[in-house]
Amino acid sequence: MSGKTLRLIAFIAAALFFVGFVVFIAVEFHQQKEKLTELNQERWRLQERVDELTREQERLQSDIEFTKSLEGLLQYARDHLGYIEPGDTRIDDGE
Repeated sequence: MSGKTLRLIAFIAAALFFVGFVVFIAVEFHQQKEKLTELNQERWRLQERVDELTREQERLQSDIEFTKSLEGLLQYARDHLGYIEPGDTRIDDGE
């Protein structure tokens, strides 16, 4: 083989290597972009769940505070223990 042929083969090999490298980078970039999109969607789903649980925690905390109050205790006594205050009329619903 002549030097010219070897240079042509080396050039073609380098060009193929470069094209392969560019294709590899493009495929990796695309896969990374898809994974990032999936992770962002998961993050939004988890944030929505955290927000939902935070609202539930606040509601439950409010319920706890109400049950600790005199008004809450009286309400529980009326609803579950049959407590009536003076002047109230008891209505029996048959239970």
